[in-house]
Amino acid sequence: MKIALVIHPLLKYGGAEKHLIDSILTDKEFEFEIFTAFYKDSLINEHFPNVKVNTTFFNYLPEAIKCWKPFISIWGLLYRLMKIKSFDKVIVISDGFEKQIRTKESIKTVLYILTPPRFLWMEESRANEKGSELIKSIFYKPFKKILHKFWRYTDLKAVSRYDEILANSETVIKRVKKYYGRDAQLLYPPVEIVDKLKSYSPVESKENYLFIGRLEKYKGVFEVIEAFKELRDRKLKVIGTGSRIDELKQTVKEYENISLEGFVSPKKKIEMLLSSKALIFASSDEDFGIVPVEALAAGLPVISISNGGPTEFLSDKCAVLFDEVEPSLIMEAVKEFESSKFDPVDVKKCSDKFSKEAYQWRFKEILLS
Repeated sequence: MKIALVIHPLLKYGGAEKHLIDSILTDKEFEFEIFTAFYKDSLINEHFPNVKVNTTFFNYLPEAIKCWKPFISIWGLLYRLMKIKSFDKVIVISDGFEKQIRTKESIKTVLYILTPPRFLWMEESRANEKGSELIKSIFYKPFKKILHKFWRYTDLKAVSRYDEILANSETVIKRVKKYYGRDAQLLYPPVEIVDKLKSYSPVESKENYLFIGRLEKYKGVFEVIEAFKELRDRKLKVIGTGSRIDELKQTVKEYENISLEGFVSPKKKIEMLLSSKALIFASSDEDFGIVPVEALAAGLPVISISNGGPTEFLSDKCAVLFDEVEPSLIMEAVKEFESSKFDPVDVKKCSDKFSKEAYQWRFKEILLS
C-alpha cells in the first residue's frame, strides 16, 4: 500500500517529526513518500535517509532555505503547486498551509489537524504571541485585511475536500468544529518518553520544582519565575532555550533558588523529571501538551494552567490546576500541591494512553480503513 505523507517544511527535527512521522514510517507494511514545500538536506539525510522526499522549486533556489521567513506568505501556493496522483492514500499532518496540497479525486485523503492556524483563527489567543514574528513578516499593513480574508477562504476550502479528519486532542476537535464546521476523530500523538520511563523509578529525595519549555513569553515562564522569586525557600530549575534567555538571566541573577539549565540531553531530562517534586506548566491554550505527559510518565505530578489540551488527561490523582497564568495563582497552586499527596503509580497511569505502541496501532487502523 502506497501512502503519501504531507508535512510542513522540514527545517528542524521537532515534535511533529519525532513523534508523528517517525512513529508512522516505522511500519514496514506500507510504502511511504514525504511531500513538503522545502527541507534541509542535513535533516533528511540524518533522520529520513531511506524515504523519498518530494518538494517544490523553492527548495532548489540559491540560499532559499537560509532566508525563508519573508516567503511565509507563499507557503500555501507552494503546496498547491504539488499534486499527488499515484497513491492509495494521502495523510496530511497540518497546523498551517500543508492541507492545501492537491490530490487526485479518487485517492482517499486524511487530514490530521494539530491545530487550525492560530494567526488566522485565534488572533486573540495568548499563545499566538509565538506567531508575532510570522505575522510581521506576512501581514504587511497595506495587505493585512486582504491576505487574512484570502487565507481564511483557502483554508476553509482546503479542509472541505478531505474525506476524514483527525485531531490530536479534544481541544482541537472543538476548534475544528468551530472554525471549519467539520467533525473530527481523536488521535492522541505518541510521547516517546512514556515507553522509555516504564522501567524507571522516581528518586526518593526530591528538592526542586521543574519547568520545561521554550523560553518565550507565551509559555508562561516569566510568571513562573516571578512566583518563585516570592517562594525563595523553594528551588526551581528551568530547562529550555529561546529568544528571551538573556532577559531571563538578568531577571534571576540575584535569586539562588532559580536555575536556568538551558538545553539538556534526553538522559539528563529524564534524570531531572525523576528527581523533581512537580512540573510547573503555564502555557495557555496548548493544543495538546507533550511536556505534562512526559512528567506523568516519570511519576511526577503536574501543577498546570486549567485550559487547553492538558486538562483532558490531568486529574486530581496527578495534578493541581490554577485558573490564570498569574504569579500569585501559581504560588497558591504550589502551596496546595505541598499539602496534597500523590501516588507515583497513579500519576504514571495517567500517561498510559500516550504510548508509541497505542498510537501506531490506531494509525495502522486508519491506514487500512
